[in-house]
Amino acid sequence: MTMFASNLQRLLQPLTEGLRVRHIAHFGLKVCSAKDDESKVLARARLAEYDQIPVAENSRIVGILERDSAKSRSGKRRPLDEGILLSADAPLAAFILTVRDQPYRLVVDGANIKGIVTRSDLLKVPLFVLGYSLLAQLELLANRAIEIKYKSSDDWLPELEKLDENHARRIKGRREKAAQQNLSLPAIELADLVDKLRVIQDFLPLEGEFETELKEVVKFRNIVDHVRPLVPSRADLDQFVCRLETVTRWIIAIEEKIARRRG
Repeated sequence: MTMFASNLQRLLQPLTEGLRVRHIAHFGLKVCSAKDDESKVLARARLAEYDQIPVAENSRIVGILERDSAKSRSGKRRPLDEGILLSADAPLAAFILTVRDQPYRLVVDGANIKGIVTRSDLLKVPLFVLGYSLLAQLELLANRAIEIKYKSSDDWLPELEKLDENHARRIKGRREKAAQQNLSLPAIELADLVDKLRVIQDFLPLEGEFETELKEVVKFRNIVDHVRPLVPSRADLDQFVCRLETVTRWIIAIEEKIARRRG
């Protein structure tokens, strides 16, 4: 496991403690017999929507028939191995961390294989709960980073004004509106996550251009905030996972930077 994967697992574990693989998996498997002709199985109308079809022999799952591509009538049979098995009670992170290398897993509940979880299941509500938790943690850490970097919670606003005048003006407008309602709030409580991230760029590990990565984080936030349905194409799902990884990578980096500056 890479250092990033190890840190990601550490970060996701408490957030996914109540979110298990069983919460997104499909149970009640559609299976074929080990004696069946593979092309005929893949041509069956009732199995047309499935890209992975468990193979049963004497009521036991002994392998899985993998379709070459969506709706294809050709495929290959894969024997069972531990790389495609996952416990129903495993943390959701256990699937997220491996979905790029293995886009599906057969789900073991008790002593038997009873379900399957696939890449498209990542678009179910439990993952949005996880995404919301990650974004909340990112914003809380951004607040701490600003407190460490600046003398007061308002001293960062002039720097934001240099980076984005319109965003700085919007925060001032919110403050004036709050004052009219006898509310006295620091700028940090009135700012958007985007504003905060812009002024702590030096806390972030950038693999590309900052604004490009920031846009991806914003898109991830918009999807999570609105529980926006996506077309579950491989490209969309890969992009969703990439964005989730960017958010977690930023969280890990800010945590480490804060620890070093306080130490």
